[in-house]
Amino acid sequence: RYPVGILLGEPILRHHIKKCPVCGREYQYEQLNDLVPPHGNYAYDIMIEVGRDRFQHHRQNQEIKKDIQNRYGLILPESSINDLANRFLDYLAAVHYANAPAIRQIINDNGGYVGHFDGTCEAGTDILFTAIDEISGIVLLTCRMPTENVKDIKEFFQKCRKLFGVPLA
Repeated sequence: RYPVGILLGEPILRHHIKKCPVCGREYQYEQLNDLVPPHGNYAYDIMIEVGRDRFQHHRQNQEIKKDIQNRYGLILPESSINDLANRFLDYLAAVHYANAPAIRQIINDNGGYVGHFDGTCEAGTDILFTAIDEISGIVLLTCRMPTENVKDIKEFFQKCRKLFGVPLA
């Protein structure tokens, strides 16, 4: 494997998987998966750096590429940067959904939430529909939908209610 990461640099790794000759069970070096996703070539730290550059600092692929090259000496293809930004969102969403009960508790501790629901899009793209708690400022739920039709919006509201309860307003 040829993983790339901020802490790793660009090492060449040979991952030996041991196999029991009796039972056939495989023994992998599990700590590698703490740094790099299974079957991936980019470490979590670089995925986070790309995601933050894209979504917090609003940088484009070329800007991110130059920044990472200047700061860490790593050269990433622009197509990989785009892929890493999308994976960052997938992991962020997974963490968000896994922590929905804790978020709901924060909302309940605040006395409930005031829902702000809105969809935005650019011409020719899907609508990005979002629910935000106006009291805490927490983004509760976001999804892409082709149009703001009754079926998709109803599913969105049902999911929001299931995860976070009924809004105060």
